[in-house]
Amino acid sequence: MMKKYVKVLANQMGVEISKINLTDGRLYGCKDGHMLDIHTENESTSTVVFQNDISKLETGDECLRLETKIRAALSRLSDSA
Repeated sequence: MMKKYVKVLANQMGVEISKINLTDGRLYGCKDGHMLDIHTENESTSTVVFQNDISKLETGDECLRLETKIRAALSRLSDSA
């Protein structure tokens, strides 16, 4: 669900994504956060997203914080292109 959401936002912003990874934050000692890595052909960026926000997305609830974090990450990629 998260990867599809990132792709939709990327398409809206005109950013071509080559790879998306969502890593469980517990691997880093964070039980409520995850590392979202977004890659284009030449660049990559990361942001922390929270489990609560992911849960809202999965249940169809709007989550402005999640959208804002992903759009900010995508902006960093489009600015570097």
